Amino acid sequence: MKLWPEKRWAKALVILGCLVFVMVLLHLPIPQKIKIGPDTTVISGPLNPDGTVNYVAALDAICAKGVTAENNAAPLLLEALGPEVIAEKVRDKVLERLAIRLEPNAPGRFVAWENRTQRQTPTTTSCPSQPAEPLEAIAAKKVEKSQQETTTRPDGELSEDAEKSEDTGPCDGDIMDMLEEGQVHPDLEPWLKENAKALDLVTQACQRPRLYIPLVSQSDPPTCDDLLLSTNSSMRAVAKALVMRAGYRHTQGDLVGAWSDVLTTHRLARLVAQEPMLIEYLVATAIDSLAATEAQSLATHGGLTAQQAKDMLKDMDNLDPVGDLARCFDRSERFYFLDMLTMLRRGRIEGFGFQGYEQMQMFKESLLDYNLMMRITNKWYDRIVEAEKLPSMEGRKQALQALSAEVEAAVQRTVQPGNIAKMVAMGIAGWPARKYVTEGITNLLLGNLLPPVEMLVDVEGQYNQRYDLERLALAMAGYHAQNGRWPRELGELVPAFLEAIPPDRFSGKALIYKPTEKGYTLYGVGMNRKDDGGSDVRKRGKDDIVVSVK
Repeated sequence: MKLWPEKRWAKALVILGCLVFVMVLLHLPIPQKIKIGPDTTVISGPLNPDGTVNYVAALDAICAKGVTAENNAAPLLLEALGPEVIAEKVRDKVLERLAIRLEPNAPGRFVAWENRTQRQTPTTTSCPSQPAEPLEAIAAKKVEKSQQETTTRPDGELSEDAEKSEDTGPCDGDIMDMLEEGQVHPDLEPWLKENAKALDLVTQACQRPRLYIPLVSQSDPPTCDDLLLSTNSSMRAVAKALVMRAGYRHTQGDLVGAWSDVLTTHRLARLVAQEPMLIEYLVATAIDSLAATEAQSLATHGGLTAQQAKDMLKDMDNLDPVGDLARCFDRSERFYFLDMLTMLRRGRIEGFGFQGYEQMQMFKESLLDYNLMMRITNKWYDRIVEAEKLPSMEGRKQALQALSAEVEAAVQRTVQPGNIAKMVAMGIAGWPARKYVTEGITNLLLGNLLPPVEMLVDVEGQYNQRYDLERLALAMAGYHAQNGRWPRELGELVPAFLEAIPPDRFSGKALIYKPTEKGYTLYGVGMNRKDDGGSDVRKRGKDDIVVSVK
């Protein structure tokens, strides 16, 4: 074997040394600071000590703007619910910032139905003075409950309505169904008396226009991941209690008291919707749907005078819309995602178990451009907000479906074995491959963490459809009381009771109205966007949103 001359060895070593130098240079950990700007962080402050944006403080300042001790419903609501509804880790700070002091387990606090002291068997007492609810409306009630569990139940409390316990007897959903049939469970009256003080406090609180519960993070620096309020399930529970009391008052002939509880529930929904996160919006629409269902029951059972119906409609005219999806995405949801990227930049990735996290661990920090990740994220959120602001529901739906399809396609391209291998291979090239690797990782993150935006259009449509039918049912009841008959067509409700007849939220066409000799059926199509003939039996794939008198 002929050995290389010394010059060749020296030349090879020089070349090898140059290659090593270049590889080291390409993989040097280049310090990368998140740039503060409208295309990256969106807002410029306040800042954490490490120079990153404190999105928790920014959201808190937005929520606190214009709030005073006199107009804030939070102190009264927390007095009714008890301090235990606030997460223990931040409880003292929240109460301190509200400048209130609450004793734990004080008498008169709200007690949820499943925690009541009575444990009687699920027998019923009939209320013969109140006519039974038509079976179709009872079915509508049950369908609405299942819809809330599958689409507008963001807090995951399926067991609360879906399961029965031998210890607690029937669940609160069963009690509401019984009330619609004119029956009263023997535990109901004592439970309502037990909660009288708390529900009166809630009623007082809902007279106030604002709800501000300080946003506090136990992390250092603060993170938006800590901001999912522990009060959501309690707000839903107290809303159900108000609706149950409305139903009970209805069976006793107290229509004024029943409507007071319905109106309080509507107001509670609007207060909850003032909280910044998307989940609060979803909780608020679920609460408002409870109120709408009970109002329909008041309207379809008879007994309302024309003036009472007009007064109720006037009360509803004074209600603001529940929340704003575009605002949620433009503010809290965007901030949450940007804050998560900031956490990842700090190296706090151990708590994330989503697709994209494992791929991130394959690459050194120098291969990920967090400013580019933020720019890509903001472009997607800009498009979501733009779509959410479109005037028509179908326009929003189509735009968001197209956007979701784009995100899914980007994810699928990224996760193909060839592309993952390419990303790993590109990683060998060092920081010149940063853009390619960053775009792939960002696509994975967006695919896992963006909510199903197109589904939210249907959730919003369901809520609005129920709200429209609530108003129409009240107007129909007033018309019947005034004229002794049901209208032959919906246009007869204008202008005495309504300024205009709303269209079907899903089809864009007129709502379907079928008057009968003794009553009527009025409905709009549901999420399947098909006319199911006024049937809302979801297990058969039918989901019309219906109000009727038989």
